[in-house]
Amino acid sequence: MKKSELLIISFGFLLLFTNLPYVHTESGNLPNDYNQALNLEQPLKYKFKKVNETTNYVEFGWGGPHCALEKGGSMELLFNGLYNESTYRGDFVNEPFFNVTFIHADGSINCTLTNKSNNAIAETLILSIYPWYPGILTTVNWTYHDETAESSASSELMEGTLNISSTNGFRTYNYVQNSGAQKTILVYNETSGFLDNWNTSFGNYYLEATLQREGIQSYPLVIFFGFCTLVVSFVIRKIRKFKKNNNFNTKF
Repeated sequence: MKKSELLIISFGFLLLFTNLPYVHTESGNLPNDYNQALNLEQPLKYKFKKVNETTNYVEFGWGGPHCALEKGGSMELLFNGLYNESTYRGDFVNEPFFNVTFIHADGSINCTLTNKSNNAIAETLILSIYPWYPGILTTVNWTYHDETAESSASSELMEGTLNISSTNGFRTYNYVQNSGAQKTILVYNETSGFLDNWNTSFGNYYLEATLQREGIQSYPLVIFFGFCTLVVSFVIRKIRKFKKNNNFNTKF
């Protein structure tokens, strides 16, 4: 194998594995419907790309802390464990809990929250279609999520249009409430169950954010297609060389 071909293949695999920073080699103590190879020791960091400047904070619970939302700011979450939780929507078993830090655009810490549930985060940031609250980390049972999301979007309270699509390992839920009150796009990594990016609004509240990755950050489709292009180029070169050799042998 030529050196140039070896470099092409090596670079392709480097791009592929750079896009999987949250997959770990050791299995954690997670319920079976979660990805069993998650690295939950690594913080998740979401960059705020767009916010509504007139509604630039969120409040966690009645009288809870007011956490600022700034374009260029971010939210960092550190997994704290799985616990049972009782809410007005019912009881939840093995619910992910996180320590959450909101960070200003200048890098200073704005707000720190201890042991907040995935449910509470989803409800506060509108990462949901009531009463479906997938939040930041969810199970990888996508049949269940599809059915629950569709049921939520067809309920009398939340009736609206929901489009579900799956592309290159990412599952997108695009919801628009008939009343126009809520518009939400949630994009999940189908392998890990992590929320990759979102664009959500309710009334005057608006927030768009993207998960920041190590190395090559937040460009899953570019990485995927770049890898595919390298592989296809390599195969085409091999086919052309094979045909050229066959044509030469045929003449003699």
